[in-house]
Amino acid sequence: MQRIVSNPANNVNSRITDNIILTEALIHQPHESFILGILDAKEKLPLMPVETDWLLQNRIIGIRLYGDVTVADIQISNQTVTQMLDQLQQADHLIHVIHDAGGVTSIPRRVGEIVKATRSGFTHPKIGWTVAYNMENQLIRFMGDMLGRIFRARFRIVQSYAEAMAFLHEMDGTLPDADSEHVLS
Repeated sequence: MQRIVSNPANNVNSRITDNIILTEALIHQPHESFILGILDAKEKLPLMPVETDWLLQNRIIGIRLYGDVTVADIQISNQTVTQMLDQLQQADHLIHVIHDAGGVTSIPRRVGEIVKATRSGFTHPKIGWTVAYNMENQLIRFMGDMLGRIFRARFRIVQSYAEAMAFLHEMDGTLPDADSEHVLS
């Protein structure tokens, strides 16, 4: 699983490549609890972890963003998904994405920047359905719906992970059954 940490207080996400290099270096350090965002409650570091991994190998990508999301965080997440999709160019099926937005506390309000940051993922030739859940925040829900419309993407908002998986199985009859447990939880 690739976990990407962004720390705006230290200008870590000034460039995406710096974040990826930093992340790869940190993952191999004994400070994994820091990377995972498991911090002492007394520490108030401005972290925004991005978790991206296969929920169902080579079929469904899981993404979880939480905290105060920046445009750079969105770019990193989108770049990771695009790389995963690029690796499967020869696949005879589409790759779906399930996005958990439950931990997001704020998102950028500049629509143009978000559109630019997400374009390659939403328009990738291998992208299937993107299903988002835990989108109780109305602004986040609006932005997600708007991005789906702008890119004319297969996009759906549902209430839960179980509903997201059921929806994908309904839309794509070629998906094998997956464990009911959420990989990113």
